[in-house]
Amino acid sequence: MGELILGRRMFDDWQMVPNFDKGVAQGTNNNGIFLLQNPFTLDFAVLKRFQILGRRDVHAAEHEIEMLDRIDHPNVTRMLDWFINTKEDSGGVLLEFCDKRSLADLIVQCHGKFIEEDFLWHIFETLADVVCYFHNGPAGLLQAPDPQEFPRIAHHDLKPENILLSSRNQDGSLYEGKYPRVVVADLGVAMEYTSIPQFITHEEENPFASDIFQLGFVMYCLSHPEEEHSPMGHFPPETMKNAGARLTKYKQMYREGGGERYSTSLNHIMKKCLRLDPKKRPLAHELLRKIRQARQTPVANYEAPSFSCFV
Repeated sequence: MGELILGRRMFDDWQMVPNFDKGVAQGTNNNGIFLLQNPFTLDFAVLKRFQILGRRDVHAAEHEIEMLDRIDHPNVTRMLDWFINTKEDSGGVLLEFCDKRSLADLIVQCHGKFIEEDFLWHIFETLADVVCYFHNGPAGLLQAPDPQEFPRIAHHDLKPENILLSSRNQDGSLYEGKYPRVVVADLGVAMEYTSIPQFITHEEENPFASDIFQLGFVMYCLSHPEEEHSPMGHFPPETMKNAGARLTKYKQMYREGGGERYSTSLNHIMKKCLRLDPKKRPLAHELLRKIRQARQTPVANYEAPSFSCFV
């Protein structure tokens, strides 16, 4: 091999921050997550190192870099720089740093409490907007997709660990919303589709319906922070060879939704995402429309519980 491919050549401006607790390889094509700091601006960034063991890994790294470079959405992690060095079997991407950690950390923080509904709606709408962007492209987010103009993306790995929170915008300015900015990260297993069959049988995997299920799973985890969730729990039943062993849990998630602590409208939309039959789950643009309509409609006779957890 012996090939050196550089991105924007910004890496010399950054230094490793010692004792950062994420330097363990996790996930696909991941050889460690490290925190960096620019000694001149004092800004932080995250370095995700690729595992480069052969040509296949190089292609996987290039694919992730190309997607990150093309994606332009305020709630998808922004890539600052990248490099691939096949001579030294190394590579990585430099990503924006999200200072409020992840939804998985929020769930641990809220164990035994609950997360207020308005915050859940904020997360739900943001994630639906990102998934709609992935599935439909940047134009006409509430319309049916046109894959010829923008390759449709299925994330495949939406889970609390891969959804971050930040007090900053992508450009580093202060995020002025009531709640932290929600950021979808880790496109390591994301796939692009320039065409998709008009009809997919029940036995075949529908990657877009799978993303909708995973979005519902994230919301279920947030609304039940007291529960222990399986590391494989975000995989929908149609993608699991042993789905029968988890069928009871899938049915429980669909039956409970967010639970009695939350409004009927939130529960109703969440359950649509968790339907076992992928053909009965809403499309991304339909889901986003339903969430926005529900947020604009006053909920009668609903009072949020008084003891809540907020990041």
